[in-house]
Amino acid sequence: AAHYKLGPLQLDAAYEGNRNIESEGQTWENNTYLVGVQGWFENGISFFAQYKYMEADASNGVNEKQDAMSAGLMYTTGDWQYKLGYAANFDLERDGKTIDNTADDVLSAQIMYFVDPSAVLYARARTLDFGDGASQVDDDTKARWKSADYDEFSVGVEYYF
Repeated sequence: AAHYKLGPLQLDAAYEGNRNIESEGQTWENNTYLVGVQGWFENGISFFAQYKYMEADASNGVNEKQDAMSAGLMYTTGDWQYKLGYAANFDLERDGKTIDNTADDVLSAQIMYFVDPSAVLYARARTLDFGDGASQVDDDTKARWKSADYDEFSVGVEYYF
């Protein structure tokens, strides 16, 4: 990973490679590339935006690619922070063909109160929309597992060690 700070902005780039991953009866090699920007301003507003490109090659010759993005906006005042976020995986491409209805996205909102530097109280709401999923590469009559769409609201405490 690499980071470059430019005033209140930080530019980010990263790469991750995984080899010999066993799944769906195949051995996979995965490459992921990420670019992003983050910003923090003196008025309490901050943001992030990232783009991710993922590719995977299976031992049977199948090639998959997918793009993803995330973005968020935060406002911090005193011990309170308010955050809105959005993230999406776009439709999967297998062997050069786009598979419709494989995209997912999540929209979230959060309010946090900083009790001390290691603990926060929070309230979160999010809605998750998952695509129908792609078929497995070793058996195209079986769908890959995907979670069902859902909405969630949670209240809690987080403590950092």
